[in-house]
Amino acid sequence: MHTFIQTILLAIVFVSSGLNPFQDIQPVGATEDTLELPSSPDEEIMISEQFAVQEGATLFIDIAHAEVTILTSSRTSADVEVSLESNRMSRARERFERMNWQVHQEEGNIVVTAETLRGWNNVNMDIDVTVHIPARFNIDVVTTHGDVDLESIEGELSVVTTHGDVQMDDVMSSRIRVTSSHGDIEGRELSADTIELRTSHADIEVNRVDSGEFSAITSHADVDIGLLRGESRIRTSHGDVDVALADDMGLDVETEHGDVDVRLAKEARMDLDLRGGDVDVSSSVDVNGRISEDTARGRINGGGAALRVRTTYGEIHVR
Repeated sequence: MHTFIQTILLAIVFVSSGLNPFQDIQPVGATEDTLELPSSPDEEIMISEQFAVQEGATLFIDIAHAEVTILTSSRTSADVEVSLESNRMSRARERFERMNWQVHQEEGNIVVTAETLRGWNNVNMDIDVTVHIPARFNIDVVTTHGDVDLESIEGELSVVTTHGDVQMDDVMSSRIRVTSSHGDIEGRELSADTIELRTSHADIEVNRVDSGEFSAITSHADVDIGLLRGESRIRTSHGDVDVALADDMGLDVETEHGDVDVRLAKEARMDLDLRGGDVDVSSSVDVNGRISEDTARGRINGGGAALRVRTTYGEIHVR
């Protein structure tokens, strides 16, 4: 009897206070946002701009936490599209707006910028920047925590990124400079007077390089150049180096805890200077000099530019 009376009194209290005894009660301090359940991601185009441009102008990009794709063709315009994807679009839009994205034309050049925000790590969102430009255009990109994907281009190229991969098709320029960290650098055919590729804890891989001066520098990763033309310098640590020479302009390689494999151009004339844990020079290479288990010095086909290779605990193969 007492239990029945207590139940009746409790119901009267709920009704008089406007509460429904059967409704869900949120935990103290909970908000509608914190209780939002994830759903399938939505995508929305946040910025879409088109500009008339001239060949030889420059695309400047300075952003963070976004993927960059640069497409090229015979067009005479530059199209910029910035898209946002998230399963919590309301909060993603709020963060996007606070990044102060700017897309505009300045003295004939295209400029894309955004500010870097601190915090907001609980917002799951992806930003993609896609730019269509003429095939003859200069590119200057600075970004963090985002990949850069570039189609074939003829023009000056500078890419600086951290925690992002850089993928290039064919690039023809007077200078190519790509700098990353914790991101791979890959290219199909790179041609320039000067080519500088630098990263760390990530691989460098290029199908073909044609340059006056070439340098590839990384650490704790491999360097693989399918065909290399020009005076070259390669550095890594705890990584292998694999390169085929198209000429005899000179090659300087240093690594540690990694193997080095060099394939010489036909009838190359070079001065050989090798030192490593184990050195192997193919019998097909005409060397006038001295070869031992861990060193090799001499002239190949009468001598020429230097082929210098150093590895501390790895093997060296020249063929």
